[in-house]
Amino acid sequence: MKIAYFDCFAGISGDMTLGALIDAGADADALRAGLQTLALPEWELQVGRALKNGFDAADVEVVVRGIPAGAAATVHPGRPAHHQRHTHPHGEHGPQGDQSRLRRDHSASHPSAPHGTHYQELVRLIRASQLPDPVKERGLAVFARLAEAEARVHGTTVDEIHFHEVGAVDSIVDILGSVYALHLLGVERVVCSELPTGRGMIRTTHGILPVPAPATAELLRGIPIRQTETEGELTTPTGAALAVTLASEFGPMPAMRVTAVGRGAGKRDFPFPNLLRVFVGEAMPPGRFPATTVTVVEANLDDMSPQLYDHVMERLFAAGALDVTLQPIQMKKNRPAHTLTALCPPERADAIVEVFFAETTTLGVRLSEWRRACLEREWVTVSTPYGDVRVKIGRQNGEVRTAMPEYEDCRRRARERSVPLKDVQAAAIAAWEQLRRSADR
Repeated sequence: MKIAYFDCFAGISGDMTLGALIDAGADADALRAGLQTLALPEWELQVGRALKNGFDAADVEVVVRGIPAGAAATVHPGRPAHHQRHTHPHGEHGPQGDQSRLRRDHSASHPSAPHGTHYQELVRLIRASQLPDPVKERGLAVFARLAEAEARVHGTTVDEIHFHEVGAVDSIVDILGSVYALHLLGVERVVCSELPTGRGMIRTTHGILPVPAPATAELLRGIPIRQTETEGELTTPTGAALAVTLASEFGPMPAMRVTAVGRGAGKRDFPFPNLLRVFVGEAMPPGRFPATTVTVVEANLDDMSPQLYDHVMERLFAAGALDVTLQPIQMKKNRPAHTLTALCPPERADAIVEVFFAETTTLGVRLSEWRRACLEREWVTVSTPYGDVRVKIGRQNGEVRTAMPEYEDCRRRARERSVPLKDVQAAAIAAWEQLRRSADR
């Protein structure tokens, strides 16, 4: 399976995505030929190069014939395009936006200019094109996500939405071009990093708005994001819509054999390279032992009462830890100490860290991600002379590799019957072996 990983360390926008995919090997001429079947005003896709903090990247620009720099063509299928200089409501006007889009942001809207392009007009435009059906469907899905976000923000319905930014020819080409580029590259799965939003305020036709812009914020529901110290908009609505629609998951790069790396340039310059990187490659075949990712949280403690450890470990398990260990160590000045380690699913890491800070004396914790291979696990309840006991079974390819009675069950039965714990454990193992032999007959 071919995978594309979007490394959005500097954010994501439509033109950055298209540029990165072209740089990764998508045929620009094939893109132009397919996109020219859209009933749009005459346009040209220019693909150049740009240096961002010394790093070379593809720099794409969509130029609409007959429209001066800083103007936008709003699409109305079946009628001549309306040429207007206007302010986009959110869109590619932040740090990722090209210079013409930036100029549009600070230009006065013409009162007589049409307000934008209806969602249904875009749907008809895309369906009437000669693009491959999978490209049409994925492109429509991106526009649908945008329309739904705008509708929620403005308290209206999808059919009443007017697109300002995506009604511009350049943004339609950015979105459909990115989807078509993935199709041309044969990408079957997209994975995306967390998305940086930027910070501060931006000027729009709806006034001064916070970053992320309202539509972007709606699109990013349930998506891992982080605010940065960079002033301006790093993740635009178009970029967010592409990411949340196309990506099947968000997080670190999956195991893959990389065959191409594409870099798409943003238009602004920052202390960091203003690039979107796209890694394209083949998914690594699964190993003999399927692995999952777990987070390890740990701290060294040299000034904490040993009486507290039992309580802390209980709290960590209650917060979602898969396992908790305590290891004696020797620290500076020969102080005896302990390393407290908790293993947890990545989504429970924050809750685990909170317990560390609330219940221990540490001033900091270490977090790392590990790959964990596990046997297939199941629970079987067996009957013993002392009562029922659960047995944890570990299998590899269906073959039993280990069987262990549940400690708490055995301890409970030992207390109830006033018998040695080891006798209950032995009875549980014997019951399991008998059950296993019966199943094998």
